[in-house]
Amino acid sequence: MKETRGNTVYEHQEDTNQVVHVWGDTAVGNALLWAKARKRGKAFDYKLWFSDTYVRTPTGWRYVFGQASLPLRAP
Repeated sequence: MKETRGNTVYEHQEDTNQVVHVWGDTAVGNALLWAKARKRGKAFDYKLWFSDTYVRTPTGWRYVFGQASLPLRAP
């Protein structure tokens, strides 16, 4: 499956090693993302760690913050 976002065409996106921690009305999810794509014609293929933070509201969970590592070095 290819997905286009702006000038980036993704050939593959997969997240693994997913872990979610919940503390009261706050949840933090961590995962390892593998992305393979072309941006403005230039190919990239890397893995990185990311975290997403959610807060429970009266209408459900709301995304409030995300961050990602720099791409990891290939083994």
